[in-house]
Amino acid sequence: MLRPRIRSFILIIALALSATSLASADQSGVLTVGLMPAVNSIPLIVAQHDGLFQANGVTVKLVMFHNQLYRESGLQTHTIDGSISDMVNAIAAVANGFDVRVTSASEGDFALLTSPHAAIQNIEQWKSYHGKITTGSLEDSIVNYVSQRMLEKLSADPGKIDLIPVLSLPTRIQMLMDDKLQAACIPEPYATMARKQGAHLIAETTILPSTPGVLLFTGKAIAEKPALIRAFYAAYDEASARVNANPGAYRAAIVAGADFPPQVTNDLVAPHFAEAVLPPPSVVEDVGRWMVAQGMIAKAPDYSAVVDGSLLH
Repeated sequence: MLRPRIRSFILIIALALSATSLASADQSGVLTVGLMPAVNSIPLIVAQHDGLFQANGVTVKLVMFHNQLYRESGLQTHTIDGSISDMVNAIAAVANGFDVRVTSASEGDFALLTSPHAAIQNIEQWKSYHGKITTGSLEDSIVNYVSQRMLEKLSADPGKIDLIPVLSLPTRIQMLMDDKLQAACIPEPYATMARKQGAHLIAETTILPSTPGVLLFTGKAIAEKPALIRAFYAAYDEASARVNANPGAYRAAIVAGADFPPQVTNDLVAPHFAEAVLPPPSVVEDVGRWMVAQGMIAKAPDYSAVVDGSLLH
């Protein structure tokens, strides 16, 4: 029997949003794409900043979400055509009958940190610690997935995590810094900011083969706007190349566009962005297995039900 989750409230939120005055994404020649305040939004922000979408023949409206439940509701109500997301959310959506498809992988970075005054300050101390470790995370999320996979990669027991669900990222960071949590999994660039304030690095997702972040679009958008999505990806690839060539040139634009705190501007390090590619089946299958083991879904959907490979050049 599947455990009840926050996701059970998505439909309620979707119904509420559908009754609002938010504009529909169905505008001729326009793609409306959701962002999150995370580093895998960077190519979209740079593409908008440098006019690359327009240069490739597509108008893109970027919409920032600070809450993933509202982002998913925006997809379900077609308020947005697509979004930065992650494989856990994508598989959950498909498994629950929502018409979205992953159209490419995207890069993102997370770090597992301990509080400034924690007794655990490195991975060896994590391994030798007796008892559970209170860890701020989200139970059914990419945050929990990468936390467990990082620890396993380092031969540490993920079963030591005493998961404390903290939906709000600012709250999770504050609880970590105030020693109300022993540990927390934090995305970049917030993890770097926390480390500068004394938090200790236990593990980071650079040791994993994939985060795995994704870009996804609704089935409706894929059916009705395939040429626009292909143009979107042409701009995405150009923006990725520009960031890779000169990441420092875009720091101010990235911080403003991603709603990052201004104090991270000088320390912002963008990951290397590859051209848009599909996530490999091994990654999709691993996330699906993990979700079944967590009781999130009864059966993982097939790769072809999750990923649509028809839109990349």
